[in-house]
Amino acid sequence: MPLLDLDLYRKEIIVADAPRVRVSVIDAGRADAPQAMLFLHGFGGEAMQWRKQLTAFADEARVVAPDLRGHGLSDHPATNYSTAEHLADIERVVAALNLPPKFILLGHSFGGALAAAYAVKHSERVERLVLVGTSVSFQLNPLLKLALKLPVAIGEPIRRMFPRALAAPAYVLKAMHAHALATFEGAKIFPQLKTPLLLIFGHRDIVFSQAAYDAVARLVAGARVEKIPVAAHLVHLERPEAVNRAIARFVKGAGVSWREGRAPEQIDLLRQRPWLKHYEANVPYTLAYPAQPLDRFLDSAARRYPRKHAIIFFDHALSYRALNDAANRFANALIGLGVKKGDRVALLLPNSPQMVIAYYGALKAGAIAVSLNPLFSAAELELLLQDSGAETIVTLSLFYNLVQAVKPKTALTRVIVTNIKEYFSPLRRALFTIVREAREGHRIDLGDDANAFAFQDLLARASNESPAIDTLPEDIALIQYSSGTTELPKGVMLTHANLVANTVQVRHWTTDIREGRESIVGVLPFSHSYGMT
Repeated sequence: MPLLDLDLYRKEIIVADAPRVRVSVIDAGRADAPQAMLFLHGFGGEAMQWRKQLTAFADEARVVAPDLRGHGLSDHPATNYSTAEHLADIERVVAALNLPPKFILLGHSFGGALAAAYAVKHSERVERLVLVGTSVSFQLNPLLKLALKLPVAIGEPIRRMFPRALAAPAYVLKAMHAHALATFEGAKIFPQLKTPLLLIFGHRDIVFSQAAYDAVARLVAGARVEKIPVAAHLVHLERPEAVNRAIARFVKGAGVSWREGRAPEQIDLLRQRPWLKHYEANVPYTLAYPAQPLDRFLDSAARRYPRKHAIIFFDHALSYRALNDAANRFANALIGLGVKKGDRVALLLPNSPQMVIAYYGALKAGAIAVSLNPLFSAAELELLLQDSGAETIVTLSLFYNLVQAVKPKTALTRVIVTNIKEYFSPLRRALFTIVREAREGHRIDLGDDANAFAFQDLLARASNESPAIDTLPEDIALIQYSSGTTELPKGVMLTHANLVANTVQVRHWTTDIREGRESIVGVLPFSHSYGMT
């Protein structure tokens, strides 16, 4: 099974405004696929519990899996977590993603109950229904009931001991049990189903009673049942290949597997591209690319790994949460200065936290980043500033006088200045201030220049909320200049779609990467195309 980093395909959908609730959704697979599959996880679960199925079917279909409100990377509002709330969220996800008129709906455990309720309400939308480990009612065993009665202060530490099965905080589980699981009436819902139904159970599933599982098949005329041996409640994780085969047979018919149906196309692709046979086993032949702006990857990383180091600069580290926070602040600061969508923001910076913050901040503001080499001469800098039409530049204090010298001959109206020491550790910063800052030209006075701004002052005054900018994949994200080896440098206009494709390709080519644990040395200049890649 080829590698597919599903978290690269995450997007956020606002499903409610009061309070504002964002649902994190994996939307992968072929955008042009004739088939779409919507996967719903169960009580305490998360979208990634479907990862084996999402990866298996992404080659053939558009695969979508939301983290239900309160679960995984979705928001955890103080609401009832009722069945009605979850159904409304699912309806908004279907509408926001513009799923086709008919799609296949799959649900695990209580996600299956939600899927059944949705299929009854919207029978015209659901082509086929697959329920995995779904019961007619959700009466928990005495031990689990007791756990849900514990105070949140006691229940939450216990919940964290079982992250694979319980991906929602204790207060969410208590509310959802009271207002959704305990009140679900499968005996009324299931007989109303008119959609072709496949039921999959693990042979050793004892989370609910066997009678409660068997009742679902009795209540739905014509339901197909698959019992998977040597598997329990999380059967789709424990025996993914068996579950995938059962789903494929149900979707395509008993005689044809999806892989068999795809074989002629794969053979034709290998004839056209003979180098594909030399790929590592886990490298996919083709990829679908998320239709989103590049900066969404930073948002996703900040939610997945908030405390992990994003940047280590000398002896100081910046977490993903802190990096995203700073990028949001810089984006809002740019907007406050009058930068509009499509405006050029030049970056005359070395590899540094400021470069990364300014780059993503410009993208979040809807601006176009213009990458400039800090080693440029005055003539080279003037030429490329004129060519790009940048009105804003972010630069080191060391280069401030150079920028001021060329500014009158360019469109520059705003100069944002940062000192290299700003992201040093306290000790290194103090030593730099005493020994090197003035001597090497880093110490400057912006004086009364109304169009010069200190980087840290802008961050301190700006909001850390992500700005609401409608950036499209086809919008230009970056102007990257060629090196000018044989003639004048040329500005290559790269869209968000270009950079997203580059990111996804590099990720899937490096099959042995350990997510959240890798360290990558940023030696190549970020101002160069290779370094930016």
